[in-house]
Amino acid sequence: LCLWVASVLSKKLLAPIYSLSRNIDTGEYTGIADTYEELVPLFNKIKEQNTEIQNQLQRLQKERDTINVVTGNMKEGLVILDKGLNILSVNESAIIFLGAKTGDYAGKSLLALSRNLEIVEAVNRALEGKETDMKLLLGSRYCRIFIYGVGPETMPEGAMLLILDITEQAKNEQIRREFSANV
Repeated sequence: LCLWVASVLSKKLLAPIYSLSRNIDTGEYTGIADTYEELVPLFNKIKEQNTEIQNQLQRLQKERDTINVVTGNMKEGLVILDKGLNILSVNESAIIFLGAKTGDYAGKSLLALSRNLEIVEAVNRALEGKETDMKLLLGSRYCRIFIYGVGPETMPEGAMLLILDITEQAKNEQIRREFSANV
């Protein structure tokens, strides 16, 4: 009998609080303000923080969308990785240069994007604080790849790859060398 009475009283006492928790975004305090007047400042603070969090999320989403528009329209390839070699961001140019299929690579391993061991080793060196600048033939394109550690020099938190298409430059250099050799 005591357990039943305690259960009924608990449910009755907590009903307005449960109701408020379901309606916290709207700020509806009907019933709770009459029953638990001392909790109104707490609920006001929670509502205020909820609003602030929503505003911050909207701001971050807008910034992310802006960054995606900028990187999406770059002719250079850009890949941003965390220290576990997981892709945080990759633009379409990088996907094309690396010969990967179009898709969403965020959160996936660098190996899902490129299995080129020279690139993977250079990224690992960048995560040790050693920048790399290399030229590679990727498919039919000559590319220059800059790989940097991102974060403190002693212990980078991630890496960034910037991939430039230097095919025309490489072809012109080859023509110049052949011409010089024939003269």
